[in-house]
Amino acid sequence: MGQRKITDGEGKVVRFLPRDNRALRARELNALPAEERLAVIHAARGRDKYDLLLDAEDGQQMVTQLPPQDLFLLVKELGREDVQELLPMATPEQIAVGIDLDSWQGDRFDGDSSLEWLLTSLDWDGEDPVQRLLEFDFDLLVLILQRSITLVRGPEELIGDEWKPNSAVMPYEFAFGDEERAKPLEALLRSLFEQHRTFFFRLAEALRSELPSVLEEEVYQQRRLRLLEYGFPDFSEARQVYARLDCDTFDVARYARPSSLNEPYPVAPGFALTEIPSCPLLTAVLTSGVDSVTAWDLSYLLNRVMVADGVDVGDRVAAQETLERVYGYLNIALEHLCGSSLEKARELFAGIYLQALFQLAHNLVERLRREAVRLFESSIGSFLDGPYAALIGSLRGRFPKYCRSFESDRWAGESPFVELRQLRKTELRLAEIEIQRRLFEEHFGFELSGFAAATDETGGQHDEAMTLSDLFLTALANRTLGRDFAPLPLRLSEVSKLHTCISENGSVSEVLRSETRAWLESLEEGAGLFGDFCLDVWDEEFCGLDSAALDRRHIGGLLLK
Repeated sequence: MGQRKITDGEGKVVRFLPRDNRALRARELNALPAEERLAVIHAARGRDKYDLLLDAEDGQQMVTQLPPQDLFLLVKELGREDVQELLPMATPEQIAVGIDLDSWQGDRFDGDSSLEWLLTSLDWDGEDPVQRLLEFDFDLLVLILQRSITLVRGPEELIGDEWKPNSAVMPYEFAFGDEERAKPLEALLRSLFEQHRTFFFRLAEALRSELPSVLEEEVYQQRRLRLLEYGFPDFSEARQVYARLDCDTFDVARYARPSSLNEPYPVAPGFALTEIPSCPLLTAVLTSGVDSVTAWDLSYLLNRVMVADGVDVGDRVAAQETLERVYGYLNIALEHLCGSSLEKARELFAGIYLQALFQLAHNLVERLRREAVRLFESSIGSFLDGPYAALIGSLRGRFPKYCRSFESDRWAGESPFVELRQLRKTELRLAEIEIQRRLFEEHFGFELSGFAAATDETGGQHDEAMTLSDLFLTALANRTLGRDFAPLPLRLSEVSKLHTCISENGSVSEVLRSETRAWLESLEEGAGLFGDFCLDVWDEEFCGLDSAALDRRHIGGLLLK
């Protein structure tokens, strides 16, 4: 992962501050102009960001300029209990967005989580700890409090001299569902009654008059509209990031982005730019600096993908995986459209809706997935050899991955697609499998359905599974021994003779290899690669063995009786 270049509004690079001496860092931070100070804070992560906000002489103002999603992610990373000094500095909108992102499961509201956000955001040590509630979304406030407070009786039930309009006695009796939270809730109601009496009466009446189910639906719709501004659409709309488009006729001009967007907050989110994945061309574009409009568009894209994928925005690991996949796809699209030209890539990245780039790369990868599915469902799908089976398995998942099985043993496994060359390599390997399919279905005449093939859930073979190389090499062995080219198992007594016929200095003889390649190439152009792959199996698992002491347990590349 690389670190992005921090710039102010004029594009000047902002220096990094010392990390090992907090006092020195605070002095240097506060010596910067306000815009540079915000840029430094904006680019920091985790505890560093939190400490910088507390050390800034204008920390309150710095907090209010953080995009709500950045503040939410900081709270989720550190935990609400460890940011007691931070949330009271936030704006009601920032707190509301935090609740929007953290306190809903589908369309069901989590009263406990939302109440924690609310109580933590109040400045209990200030002169008026509940002042912010007057600016808070009223319906959301009522919904939160309804989950923890029950109004037992109101002023109409108090008779005689027990209560008068200007009395200091609170004219309502409340019950609290949680003893632990009863004390702060009582303090909140008492403060509202004493300092904001009109608001208190309005709130108390709403608590007992609003029908909870109706109110929850109303607040949910308000949340939906609020989050839509930050790039969190409904699931059905979010899924459009995976809509099909024709990669071969992709028109950049069709997806041109205007010079400004409907930006809901003065500062663009920085969560997506704090760290840059190692995607060659995209890394160069991002580290050279991006403008506010592009930063907003990138944030919108990431949020849409997380909604479409069902990712909890507050799940740092899942969100990071989404971020890396999105960056990989953007890099692939840039390489597809711009080659290696950084100048073209920077111009394109600044002038096109990034969702279009993501969709282009997704469709390029989706081509590979569909081809993998087709091949897996063909007659040879259950018989593929290890690396080819791994390739198909990596591509058939919900999020296709790049399979490293052909690169080297050291790179076994899979990873997200991040470069166009990975797609090109995968296309070539899939083409090899297609050639294998044609060999077995159109040329060899084997009836594969007659052979058992053990497979696992992903389509990969178990150790004992029969593979295409087993079938081909066994048929080749029969032909070498003077019989028909057919995958009929050999008797162990014949194996020593075969070993002598095909081996030369512990490897497959060059004559047999050359003849086999030429024959396969005459059947299908490019089929010689499959021949070499199979004969390499004999090199490793048969020809190198001692012909005088052959043990069927150690022989590979043959079917034996």
